[in-house]
This record gives sequence, C-alpha cells and structure tokens, in this order.
Amino acid sequence: MKKKLPAGAVIVIAVMLLMTAVAAAVTNGFGLIKHFPDQAENTAFTDRIMTIGQTWEGKYFSAEISEAVFDGAKLRFTMSVTPKEDAERVYVIPSIKATSGSKIWQTNLWVVDGPDDGRGFWVPEIEPPCGQENGSLDDMIFEADLQYSDNKPITIDQDVQWTVTFNVLHTDWNIAYSEYSLDDIIVSDPDSQNAPNIESLMFKLTNLQGPATINSRYHGALAENLYKLREEAYARHELLLYNNGYGLEEIILYPFEDEDGILCFEGDLDEYIFNLYKRDVFTQEEEAVFSFEAERAEILKLPAPVSFTLPEEQKYTVPRAEATADGINVLVTTKYLNVPNEFYDDLEWEFVLKSDEPGLLEGNVNYDMTHTDAKELYVNHILQYVANRPLHTVTLVPVQHTADGPVERDDLAVILNLE
Repeated sequence: MKKKLPAGAVIVIAVMLLMTAVAAAVTNGFGLIKHFPDQAENTAFTDRIMTIGQTWEGKYFSAEISEAVFDGAKLRFTMSVTPKEDAERVYVIPSIKATSGSKIWQTNLWVVDGPDDGRGFWVPEIEPPCGQENGSLDDMIFEADLQYSDNKPITIDQDVQWTVTFNVLHTDWNIAYSEYSLDDIIVSDPDSQNAPNIESLMFKLTNLQGPATINSRYHGALAENLYKLREEAYARHELLLYNNGYGLEEIILYPFEDEDGILCFEGDLDEYIFNLYKRDVFTQEEEAVFSFEAERAEILKLPAPVSFTLPEEQKYTVPRAEATADGINVLVTTKYLNVPNEFYDDLEWEFVLKSDEPGLLEGNVNYDMTHTDAKELYVNHILQYVANRPLHTVTLVPVQHTADGPVERDDLAVILNLE
C-alpha cells in the first residue's frame, strides 16, 4: 500500500533537493576560481572545470585531487594533503605525464599556491623560524605547462589523459635552520656606515647556507665559506635550510656542482635532479598516483604564418599564435646575420601584445637564441599572456630600444586574426 507524504513534507524535501543542487553548483569550481578570480566570469574556463574527487591513502598522509581544468595548454588542479597522526616528516616530489593518442609529454609540475620548497613540499609542513605565508597543505594548487623540448609552449586540441605521480621520500637526516637569511649579508654600499666589517660578515656566514649575490669586496670569502658550510652540513647529515624554510634543492645539488657552481649532469635534467634527491639523502617509500582524462579543448589558431619587416630590413615571422580559454601564446622568429658573439644580448626590437577586445591581462616574454658557426643568430620571441576570455584578434606591437629608452611603435603594429 502506497503512503502519501503530507504537503509540508513534500515542500521540505523539494527545498532540500534545491539546496543540495545549489550547493553542488556553488562548490563546483570554487577551489580553482578562488585561486583564479579573474576567470570567475569566463564561461569558456569555468565550463571546463572537472570534478575529480580521487583520493589516495598512504603510510604518511592521505591526499585528494578535487578539481582540475585543462584549457589545451595548461593543466591546473586543486589538491589537499592530510598528514597522518604521529607520522614522520617526508618530502614529496610530483611528476606528471600527458598522453594523447600515441604522443606522450613529460612536463614540469609546479606548486602555484602551497607550502613548496624547490620542486616539492614537506608533509607535515615545516615551521621555520621566519614563518612563510605560502598557503597550506589542505588547499594546494598545481599547474603544468605543455612545452616542446625547446621550451616553446604548445597546445593540444584532443582528449588528454593525465597521470600525476607524487613520489614520497623519507630521510633520517636532521632539518636545521640558519640564523640569518641572505638579506642579512647582501651589501649594496660597502663604504656606508651600515656595511659590516669582514669579521662581522664571516661570523654571519657561519650561520648561513646557500648561494648569494654580494658586493665583490666580500665575494671570494663568501663563496669559500659557503662551500665549507655545505661540506660540513653533509658530513653531519644535516639539511641546513634558510631561516624561512627554503633551500633544500640547493643543498641536494651542491655535491654535483663544479668549482664554478655549475650543475654537471647528463640526460634529462628533471630526472637527474630527482635521482639526486634519492641518491644520498632520501629513500623513496611510496608513490601516490592519480589519473584522469580531460576532454578536447577549443583552441583558436593563426590560420597561416604572418611575415613582416621592421626598419633596416629586419624580417620577422609569426609561425604560430594560439588562444585558449584563458590565455594566448605567440611565437615570433627572426634571424640576424654577421653576429660575432653567441651571447649577443643587444636586441633592438622586442614585442608586446595588445587587443581591442576586452580580456587581455598580464603577460611575459621569453627568448630563445641559437648562434651558428656561420655567425647567424636565430631568435625566438615567446609571448605568453593571460586572458579572461578566448581572444580572436590581438595586435603585435614592436618595441624599439632607443637611447632614450624603449618606445612602443604602434605605427608598425601587426594584426593577428585567429580562427
């Protein structure tokens, strides 16, 4: 026999269901949007946010990846880490792999917001003498950029399978902190009344570990003492971090630098550094592995390369420009002739992006230079800008370096239309 619910109960249940739906809608994307507020009204971004909800339970901590978004160029995801009660401290190094069809990309994964130290993070969080405001383990944001081997950004307009691995490393070495930070010994004016004498400086150096930039008056003594401190720290099996908690990566790399402080390695740098962590100091005990698929992203592209010439017949080409839901990458290439020095850094022209469309935000420009035996210099200008909507048109504006400073040459601007 079927029973009828009272009208009041029906209303209550309906309201509860409505509240649940609203709560789910509000929660979905909240973690990512909280960290990327400029994208809150960008439906091309918010519609791509995926609820992952994958958890992992280990010996030292539990973890959950709750949300992720992939725009075709960058993956971002939120993760929370909960240390186990009375568990020993471990260091966690992430790695990530992207697979699309038969292609596999190994790329870097960075902590955008969270208690990071070098390429990883400590669990539980460390508490250095000078506390750092750098997020917490229960609300972390990670980001991975897809790149070619030459560091040029790329996009993928296909489904992508992501595999994220967190390598859990344990050490029996002690963690200690220097009494001073690098700022305590950097001298801008050695002749000022505030400049320390060499005896005072050397006293501070006995409490410092790590590289620093210092006035040349003290540079030789500084380098000599820092190397000595590192050797002593290794001998007593001690990780001597800066007083704000950073510096682990420099400590790990130290024994594998040459006398000029240059890291000597063979093969893949990231894999090499990971092996350094495991070589003398850490033992890998666990792997936390997460895997999820991101659907194909809509990407606007330059339909054909665009070429143009600047004064003095310097020719440039834009072979690629790609706009995603929340950013745009533009590659500008050129070739200089009869350049005698491969360390040539006196480029007359640089570039910035502008747009009549709303939505173009901040950006940065990187350079990639290749010098040949024929005295040719190939230069790649890599422009990467953030946007809060997909951009269909941008303006590439040359910036000329003159004796009076940089000048934006809007009269030489090039319009890029993406489809």
